[in-house]
Amino acid sequence: LIADTKTWLLAITMLASVLHLLFEFLAFKSDVEFWQQNTSLRGLSARSVVVDLFSQIVVLAFLVDQGSSLLVSIPSFGAICIQAWKVEKATGFRFAAKYPFYKCHRLDALAEAVAGGDDGSAALDKETLRVDRLATAYLGWTLGPLVVGYAVKTLVYDAHLSWYSWGLGALTNAVYTGGFILMTPQLALNYSLKSVSHLPWKLLCYRFVNTF
Repeated sequence: LIADTKTWLLAITMLASVLHLLFEFLAFKSDVEFWQQNTSLRGLSARSVVVDLFSQIVVLAFLVDQGSSLLVSIPSFGAICIQAWKVEKATGFRFAAKYPFYKCHRLDALAEAVAGGDDGSAALDKETLRVDRLATAYLGWTLGPLVVGYAVKTLVYDAHLSWYSWGLGALTNAVYTGGFILMTPQLALNYSLKSVSHLPWKLLCYRFVNTF
């Protein structure tokens, strides 16, 4: 590696790798701290948290399929573990013995509290649930046909190693292309509540820096 690479390029590569891991760790730490201290879903899109978990699983499967570096795949696996924990914190998800075989205790409790309250706090919680539900529904109705259409297009016109490769590639392209669009429910909540004070700003700053 040293013999075939310029010293300054090797140094920059090592520095970038170290900084990437550092900011990834700080982002994980901030994310965990935010959700540990979170006692209210007001202004936060619980459905976006669930969709993000699915997206991260798809991306990790694609990285493993492509033989990506452990420098990328290991933090990606760690992010999935944290995201699964966030889903549990945000929704109170539990498996159940009866159909639909799961319950979201925290969301159910929030809905009951909203239905039984008439103060300002209950009104804000009600608005959070309403906007989150509507934004996610509209997003699904809009993107669903596009994702299916793109998958059919790649099946007809492109070559694939296997059915798994085709399905994974179609899902990954949908996640990468619609990554920013998946933030729509949270953006709709910010606009509806006229506030961004509920967002994990330290996490967002670390993610912003790490993107580069």
